[in-house]
Amino acid sequence: MTRTLKAGLAAALSLSAVAAAPASAADLNGWGRGSIKDTVVEQPSAVGPCYFRADAGYSWSNKPNQRWTAFNGTSLSEVVTASDMDSTWTGGVGAGCGTGSRGFRYEFMLGYHGERGLSGMTSPYDDGSGTVASRPITSALTTYTGMVNGYFDLGNMRGMVPYVGLGVGLAYHQMDDYTVASFGNPVYKVKGDNDLTLAWAAMAGVAYQVSDRAILDFGYRYIDFGRASTGRTDNLSFTPSKLSVDDMSAHEFKVGLRYHFGGDSCCSAPRHMPMK
Repeated sequence: MTRTLKAGLAAALSLSAVAAAPASAADLNGWGRGSIKDTVVEQPSAVGPCYFRADAGYSWSNKPNQRWTAFNGTSLSEVVTASDMDSTWTGGVGAGCGTGSRGFRYEFMLGYHGERGLSGMTSPYDDGSGTVASRPITSALTTYTGMVNGYFDLGNMRGMVPYVGLGVGLAYHQMDDYTVASFGNPVYKVKGDNDLTLAWAAMAGVAYQVSDRAILDFGYRYIDFGRASTGRTDNLSFTPSKLSVDDMSAHEFKVGLRYHFGGDSCCSAPRHMPMK
């Protein structure tokens, strides 16, 4: 072999070695699957399966059914017309766990519904003044709830996770005294009472992940509170008359914040992603 040919081969081998060195380093860095354009980045931490949450919103009350039993000459009447209930603010706190952006999620929530005024008109009766007429009737109630809710998350759609759900639980009602305006007599008042009844709800909404721990929740809920009633003690020593309120329900819109824990942010392994 001539000296010129040997020199050429040596130069070619040297160039090959120089070119192979960074490529080998890149392959080692990329576990044998990458190129020099690959780099190591930390994998974003996953949202944990369990969470605490807090909600606030507004509750639009539907018209309830009110029953009031009063002596009307020779008969009893249970009719309350023009029945209405005020709307109010609502809030709640709770905790739950889920399976991710697609699948089932369960939670327990404690809720508060502020005082809601009740109003209506009695059926015509004579209150002793000789005038047979309908009288305004008024009261108010405050409600606390404890609900077990189940949801189905429908999947991540460009960062938004829609969901549907059902809930069941208990409603504790604190009902105020109720009054009936009278003609020629002092205001007739019957003492309020507390009731514990069954409640249920249907929900729908959408959630948006704002960080590796926090998720904003925008939701709608239809809730049925069951029933409530007053006592049977009045202020005029008449035959006690009880006011019962049935079919209490509301449409609610709420904004909540879910704070997740139990993710893998402490233990996530590096993964290789192409640089742009």
